[in-house]
Amino acid sequence: MKPTHIHKFTANDRLYPLLALREYLSATFTIGQGNTSLFMTTVKPHKPTSSSTISSRWVKTTMGLAGIDISTYKAHSTRFALHPKLHKPELILKVADWPNAQTFQSFYHRKLYNTAENVHSQPTKSFTTTVLSQISLSDEDQD
Repeated sequence: MKPTHIHKFTANDRLYPLLALREYLSATFTIGQGNTSLFMTTVKPHKPTSSSTISSRWVKTTMGLAGIDISTYKAHSTRFALHPKLHKPELILKVADWPNAQTFQSFYHRKLYNTAENVHSQPTKSFTTTVLSQISLSDEDQD
């Protein structure tokens, strides 16, 4: 991991991020049982958390706010939710480091089902369509 440098904001010490970071680490030191990790779990025993846990929680929260059923779709489901122009199988396989297209089809290009109907109902639309319907792209954004 590359070191991060935080420069002092000389105009106002109260806006100096390093002071806030030191205060945070001091406050979390005791609940983290002496651990100096920046991010800690919120459930006891408080221990260091990974970047994947942090990003997963953020993505899952955002998906829920967008109206996506997070009991069915998890953070990793967004790996394929790209603009349709980017749905090139060879690109997806390369970026995701998957051995074949079956992985994408089986786990990511699933269909959403009407929740008001039973489990065996016909799919209504794909996860990608649901996500993209929440996004308004102008012509400038599509390039």
